[in-house]
Amino acid sequence: MGSVTVTQSGLRLTLRELTVFTDHSGRKNYTVTETFARRGFVRTRAVGIAAIGYVRGAPPALVPAAFGTWRNVNPAGGLVSIRITGTSAFPVVQAFGRCTPTACDLGRVLGVSYGPSISAPTGTTVLAPYVFSFKKEQLVITYSRDFFGVQRLTVAEYNEFTDHSGRSNYTMTETFRR
Repeated sequence: MGSVTVTQSGLRLTLRELTVFTDHSGRKNYTVTETFARRGFVRTRAVGIAAIGYVRGAPPALVPAAFGTWRNVNPAGGLVSIRITGTSAFPVVQAFGRCTPTACDLGRVLGVSYGPSISAPTGTTVLAPYVFSFKKEQLVITYSRDFFGVQRLTVAEYNEFTDHSGRSNYTMTETFRR
């Protein structure tokens, strides 16, 4: 997941990596954000394998404060609310979209939790992969608390249309509070 920005010194590519270890080594899932600047040609080779499913790996425990029902601070946002239930090792995400006349239940999915490092026992990020008949939607949900103790969820939504409708894939980021 990433974005490209234009700065005075050139293009910048910012990537958010969500890493899952499936080798039973005990290393925990983790997330990291990195920014790259273009510096000429670099020869690369493929060393990874394409992900064909969401393998759980060794998830860190999701922080307890992330659980509960959260409301979008933007009344015109794409999602109305998010509910996180389940257990700290197996969080369940239920999202509600903005439909008329009432919010529509997008369903419940098993989330994959991520920490800040390979050995972190707890994490604040959850990937919630949704698959619909016309699109795939991934919610990257991050819990945080600011200096004043205000809790929030930041939800990055990645939408990929699979119905050959010609609609462009898109992303948006929304903020939720209790």
